[in-house]
Amino acid sequence: MAQWYFSPAGTSTQGTTKRALGHALGPSFGSLSIGSAILTIVQLLRNAIEQAQEKQREEGGGTSIVTMIFACLAEVLFQFVEFLTKFATVRCAITGEAFFKAGRNAVDLLKRNALSTGAVWFFPPIIIQITSFTLSIALGLLVGLGVRLTWPDPGSILRAAIALGIIGAVLSLVVLLFLGNILLDVVDAVYFCYAMDLDSQRVTRQDIHDVISKVPGPKGVAVEQPGGEVAYGAPSAGNRRPPQTSTAV
Repeated sequence: MAQWYFSPAGTSTQGTTKRALGHALGPSFGSLSIGSAILTIVQLLRNAIEQAQEKQREEGGGTSIVTMIFACLAEVLFQFVEFLTKFATVRCAITGEAFFKAGRNAVDLLKRNALSTGAVWFFPPIIIQITSFTLSIALGLLVGLGVRLTWPDPGSILRAAIALGIIGAVLSLVVLLFLGNILLDVVDAVYFCYAMDLDSQRVTRQDIHDVISKVPGPKGVAVEQPGGEVAYGAPSAGNRRPPQTSTAV
């Protein structure tokens, strides 16, 4: 996606997949391995917590309040680590930086441009999942209806329609979720390329900038402090005037 985004208009995309695969299996293989290891550890810890909760329920004691609170806090931490790992992977895939350096630079890039990643983190997965679930149900109903109208044996038509409808819905849900995950990866990559555009004060893809600029967000500006820290300034609800600094004449 980065090769497409930063290439001049009209440039052929032939060979870009092979080039990206070469980078992944070559210079960036170590960084991708670290990212995969982090995600694997997170998933193992998540599975361990779920198994501990299941064991408590099997022993008849139910799940304690402490365990539930710990599981909730751990899940927040896991989601945060997965989110940072995702953007670190996108950064190192684009720039070729080492994994941890790419993670730090990714966070700094988003902070410098006062970009909120909530719109990318929260809303697209929900929209994709709801859409996939709705379409899979619709396809399952269409399959069941088609079987109902064409099945030659009237005695088993209802059971056949239900069974094939469920199978069609499940298969379509798997395919749609797979395609949805690919689409989410594309959104993440394009969003980060957009952030790199803002950081360098350029517009590489005007259509992408036009679309992302329509996403609602807080009104304000990013202000760099003398020490190098970045703050986000937004007007107050009361529209109070900012303090005036007097200067000696």
